[in-house]
Amino acid sequence: MVMKTVLNVKMDSELKTELQKTAEDIGLPVSLILTNLTRQFINEKRITFGVQYIPNKKTAKILREIDRDIKLGRNISGPFNTGKEATDYLRSL
Repeated sequence: MVMKTVLNVKMDSELKTELQKTAEDIGLPVSLILTNLTRQFINEKRITFGVQYIPNKKTAKILREIDRDIKLGRNISGPFNTGKEATDYLRSL
């Protein structure tokens, strides 16, 4: 029989509240989520952190302009069949 133990973890109270709400929303207990993350860490000997990238106003404007240019077929180079074609094009600029 596997013994169960209690683990005390200190975290920001808002983070804990969000964790509990998210776990409840998908119907999983927090202990299962933390156990799964712990097993994954032990098995892989690594931890991955992700960041959602949200562009600032200037970058968002540039991205919208790029999308518009792509849709209109403007400011697009290529396609190139070889690396040499691409290099020759870049050197010609």
